[in-house]
Amino acid sequence: MQRLRRPPRVDRLQTEQRRHRARIGRWVYLLLLLGLVVWLLNIFFGDRVYLSAPGMVTRDQVAVSVSYSGRVTALHVREGDRVEAGQRLATLESLPVQRDIANLSAQWAEWRRRRAALAAERYTIRRMLPVAREQASTIAELLGLREKAYEEGLSTHLTLHELVTADYRSTLQATELEAREQGIAREIDTLDDIVTRFERSLDGVRARFDGGEVYARHDGIITDVHVKAGGHTGQAGDLMTMVVGEPYVLAYIPPGALYSVSEGDRVRVSYGFERLDGTVESIRPVSVRLPEEFQRAFQPRQRSQIVRVNLTNGEIPPAFTAVQVSASGGWWSRGGSNP
Repeated sequence: MQRLRRPPRVDRLQTEQRRHRARIGRWVYLLLLLGLVVWLLNIFFGDRVYLSAPGMVTRDQVAVSVSYSGRVTALHVREGDRVEAGQRLATLESLPVQRDIANLSAQWAEWRRRRAALAAERYTIRRMLPVAREQASTIAELLGLREKAYEEGLSTHLTLHELVTADYRSTLQATELEAREQGIAREIDTLDDIVTRFERSLDGVRARFDGGEVYARHDGIITDVHVKAGGHTGQAGDLMTMVVGEPYVLAYIPPGALYSVSEGDRVRVSYGFERLDGTVESIRPVSVRLPEEFQRAFQPRQRSQIVRVNLTNGEIPPAFTAVQVSASGGWWSRGGSNP
């Protein structure tokens, strides 16, 4: 006898199991396709629907430069060094500046010499002028006495011609001395003005050159060094760049988005696995090109509005770190505000 097998149940047929797995595969495929579509829409249009703007941590940049060309004899800092105001950054030598200082010093000394010579002449005239005036007055008195004696019938050993000539010469000498003193006074005033201008020019050149030493004017961090020891500064005179002040974030928001951002809005700044809180300080009324690192591939160069965000807490990342700025209340928040 042969043993009869139990027929399979209808709800457990093999064909039904294959259909069930196919249905699950279709749903997985649809979900993956939907996720891809959502991901692409988020890449190309997400930043116009909700606040998700690229940004960069930065500080105010200050260019360290000199107003003359010269050779760098020594560099006292490197990129990344923290410096304090008044700290020496570099030492330079400049033959053109040194030549200008020498020429200005020689001209300044020459004008001072001329001024000193005129001052000495003026001193002599001031000492001689009272004598000349007294002599002219005495001769005038003698001339008066000569005329009075002549009227009275008396005779003197001085002739009228001699007295008149002496009176003329003494008066002329006193007048010339007075005129010369006035002229010297005006010349001295002019020379004083010239000497003062030369002193200011010389002091200005010396202050700008400062012996070839370049000092930091602010506390900050050296970010770029444009010269090397032994190299020349060139006509521009740029030496290095440093960042100063407190760090902040410059975010780039596309114009025409469905959300709005206002000053004072609280936002969230993300980089890596870190999250920081921030506040929108200002919205610049200008649209600029995005930096190269924020440009999207296969798209025209984009322009975005600049928003400055102040960081309020957390560990602040290094300068020039790329970050993402989003609404503080979540991706669905409109305007990024979180009162």
